[in-house]
Amino acid sequence: MDNLLFRFLKNEEYQFSNFSLFENENLLTGFGFLGVEKPVNWLRRMTMERIYLNPWLQAKITRFFWGAKKQPPLITKSMRSFREYNDKALQHIFSDCKKFSGPGVTSPLFSYTHFMIPHDPYQVDKNGNFIASSQPSTHDMNGYLEQVKYCNKLIRQISDCLLSDPTRKKIIIIQGDHGYRYYSNAPISRQYGALNAIYFYNNDYSGITKNMSLVNTYRIVLNKFFGAQLPILKDSIIQN
Repeated sequence: MDNLLFRFLKNEEYQFSNFSLFENENLLTGFGFLGVEKPVNWLRRMTMERIYLNPWLQAKITRFFWGAKKQPPLITKSMRSFREYNDKALQHIFSDCKKFSGPGVTSPLFSYTHFMIPHDPYQVDKNGNFIASSQPSTHDMNGYLEQVKYCNKLIRQISDCLLSDPTRKKIIIIQGDHGYRYYSNAPISRQYGALNAIYFYNNDYSGITKNMSLVNTYRIVLNKFFGAQLPILKDSIIQN
């Protein structure tokens, strides 16, 4: 990642361990119709090739001529990639937890792991069991709630692992990027009720407020632990 935070931490001689689709083009485009497509497909979708690239249109054609009810291969592939991505993310964070623990590890570390949960498609239940009949539906509130329950269990497991080593001073930040987007007749601001859970090893949470915008999280961290003296931005959905 090339941003101000990483540049600052590099100067502080931090190591970095990163798993994120934002840093890997293959991961970013690997979700198929569930993610960001490669630029070459933008032009292809303006030609007759859009019939081939659109999995839903393929499904309608298949059902019309052959009566098939199975998901189109492109959808099945995208959902499988989605599930595998989250599995790799979980492996990454637990690997970091164990690899960078113990009194022999002294270098400061910034470990970043990005999950695509409880983001749709909702493919696991509250215990993390795969749901074979899952569909790429965005409006399935029950599916969303099942994944939230699963995420709560993951957060506990990850936090327990990270805090099991008392020899290192740790800052733990668990954030979402947005909330549930399909409420009925709710203000758009409700979509941005994202999780922002913070742990400081010194238990000094001054400056942290319940409704603090995520944009100020790392400003507070840098001010509190590195003396950065950055201004705190206005708490709002969109920063002007």
